[in-house]
Amino acid sequence: EANAWIFTFFVPHDVPALIELLGGDEGFVAKLDQFFADGHFDPSNEPSFHIPWLYNYAGVPHKTQERVRQIFSSAFHTGPGGLPGNDDAGATSAWYVLAALGLYPVAPGSGMLQLSSPLVERATIHLHPSFYGGGTFVIEVEGQAPDNHYIQSVSLDGAALQRTYITHEEIVRGGTLYFVLGPEPSSWGVGG
Repeated sequence: EANAWIFTFFVPHDVPALIELLGGDEGFVAKLDQFFADGHFDPSNEPSFHIPWLYNYAGVPHKTQERVRQIFSSAFHTGPGGLPGNDDAGATSAWYVLAALGLYPVAPGSGMLQLSSPLVERATIHLHPSFYGGGTFVIEVEGQAPDNHYIQSVSLDGAALQRTYITHEEIVRGGTLYFVLGPEPSSWGVGG
C-alpha cells in the first residue's frame, strides 16, 4: 500500500508525539522537506493524503500552503489522467474537494480540520437541518489569484482565528470562515 517513508508519517492520531520522536519542530520539518524533495508523496494513495498538512503542527503553516498548491498543480488537471490513481470510491476526489475548500481532517474523528489556502473564492456548505441547526457554513476568500497562495489572515464570524485548524463544532454552528491570501508567507498560524 505504501513505503516506509509514507508510513513514518502515518501517525495522524498523535502528531505532537511524532514531532517529538523526529527531533522536535526543526527535525520534523527537515524530514518532511526531505520526504517531498525525494518524491515520496503519492497523491494517488490514501496513506499519504494527510502529510502536506503536517507542517501546520510544526509551526510552519506556509509550507502546508505551498505543498498543497504544488499538489494541485502537479497531480490534478482536466485532461486524461487528471485525477491521480483510481479514485478509490471517491477518496481522491474528496481530498481535492476538501483541499480546495482549505480544509483537511488529518485525524478523521478528532473533530479538527487543518486549514490551508482555498482554491475557491466562495463556497457554501448547506448543513442538513435534521442533524445541524447552523443552516450554512460559508468559506470566503479575499485575494484569490494564481500567485496568492499564502494565508495572510483567517477570521471566523469576524473574530480573528490564529490557529491552523477549525473544529467540526464550529462548522456545524454555521457562519463564515474568511481567508485573506497574499503572495508571500505571513505570520498567520505561527505559534497558533
